[in-house]
Amino acid sequence: MPPRLLASAPAPTHEPRWVSAAVFPSGSRPLPSLVAALLVACSAAAPVPTADVPGAASADAVGGLADGVARGSDADAASAPLDAAGDTGAAGDAASTNGAPDATGEASDPGGPLDGTADAQADAAPEAGDTGAAPEAGDTGAAPEAGDTGAAAAPDTEKDDSGTLPVIETPVAATVGPPVATSAEVLVPGPIGFAWPMQGETVLAETGTQTVLAAKQDIPPEQVGGNVGGVRAAIRIASGDWLFGTDAGLYAIVSKKWKVSPLQALLPGPPLALARVSAQPIDALWLGCAGSLWVHDGKLLHSVDLAGLEPALPLLAGGPAVLVAANGVPGTAPKPTSWVPALWLYSGSALHAVLTKGASATAWLEKAGLPTTQLVADGEQTLWLPVAGKLRRRDADGSWQWLSLPADVTAVAVRDTRPEAVVTTKDGLWLHEAGVFFPLQGTQGLHAIALDDQGRVLAKGKAGLVRLSLGDAKPPPPPTWTTDIEPLLKARCADCHVLGKPKIKLDSAAAWQNWIGAINYQLEKDYMPLPDPKLTPQQKAMIKAWQKGGFVP
Repeated sequence: MPPRLLASAPAPTHEPRWVSAAVFPSGSRPLPSLVAALLVACSAAAPVPTADVPGAASADAVGGLADGVARGSDADAASAPLDAAGDTGAAGDAASTNGAPDATGEASDPGGPLDGTADAQADAAPEAGDTGAAPEAGDTGAAPEAGDTGAAAAPDTEKDDSGTLPVIETPVAATVGPPVATSAEVLVPGPIGFAWPMQGETVLAETGTQTVLAAKQDIPPEQVGGNVGGVRAAIRIASGDWLFGTDAGLYAIVSKKWKVSPLQALLPGPPLALARVSAQPIDALWLGCAGSLWVHDGKLLHSVDLAGLEPALPLLAGGPAVLVAANGVPGTAPKPTSWVPALWLYSGSALHAVLTKGASATAWLEKAGLPTTQLVADGEQTLWLPVAGKLRRRDADGSWQWLSLPADVTAVAVRDTRPEAVVTTKDGLWLHEAGVFFPLQGTQGLHAIALDDQGRVLAKGKAGLVRLSLGDAKPPPPPTWTTDIEPLLKARCADCHVLGKPKIKLDSAAAWQNWIGAINYQLEKDYMPLPDPKLTPQQKAMIKAWQKGGFVP
């Protein structure tokens, strides 16, 4: 049986495994059931020294991803691609734990992604008839998966530990709280394409063919100089600066003008997705272009070959970690020892965790059967995916939830510094906070884009781009033993765990508290109760809510 991604109790109901398809360089030795995705220096054939990058003369104008890195010192050091078995053709066999050795050479150093930025060219206009408007927030424009009609997804069926009994996953009704009041200010009137909250009050927005910066309802927006076509993605890097993936390439905004990043000279095309993975000693910036994946490690830009996992329109998220053993393999013996930040890549209706070490990267299949057009991560390292009108979320501990709201879900808005999420449905917006979903009053017809650092919601609708300030969210009272749990015990558990001489006696709230971990595990696996029928997803969720609420009597 493949190793589990997580070794926690209760055990996950899915089996993460190595991606089985592989593409290996000529002369390499394939490893069974393993894709060793190699980080190949992006300019190995023709290194591009920093001096050749546009605007390199003003290298310190904004600041790079990694301060103190010598610029251009590796201009002539090109590395030979490593094969999947770790054979560089040199003497010795210094294979890493992921099946490939550390890089023996480096490509030219383009500097940080913001170093040496140059003005956007006026002739970088969009195609004729293109208004420059980006898709809806979270909408990559990707076509549905083959055979996907948009109908509700069928329940997931997976094997339990015995490999024989099917476990059926079904959506659980989300816990709903009372409505939350909102107050709105219109920042930019009219049709809105891409929009994103930056520092403080500043918001970037596309309106028509213009990109503007807005701050207050009573202050006219200011136009950003230069033309980059449509904006597709935004990411805040470690320095606090923002990078944008646009139709013209990778850009930043400096002194209210578009400035091209020097990394763009080394990319095969404009980045369609951006993600940041925070790790020591330095953050990694991931860039998804059409059909290719790239990572900037603070010094060098590398291409990443994931053997066909690179989608034409990539969805990336950075942040949530996976639990791995000392040998670098998730969830293997002797026992998992550390949490390792991962890049999360969506490809072919499946979610993969990409772990890097040295000169190699390995993709783990986390969960399949997730047809979606959006993948985001919030400030609590929770992954969110809207799937067929429902919500899929992976918590920081690796557990998964499948939730349904009163109306179909179309998108999720987050902020990587905030614990909340805002969900767009056909009937309006919902705020998620501490496990409870609160309907936001007066938000029918709005599409949530993101949260800002103060927890306000940026959304667009018929009036234009609006910013919502939220009232206090008051969660409903948790379930109680007397009202909720004890009646369930008497109806479904008493025959085996109260009457007679049971092996495990569960006749009181104190007994349930002592055994709550085992109870939840047995219920999730549908081992209990006996005989059938099993508990409904709502009943299982109620028991967990009673636990989370502090075992109220």
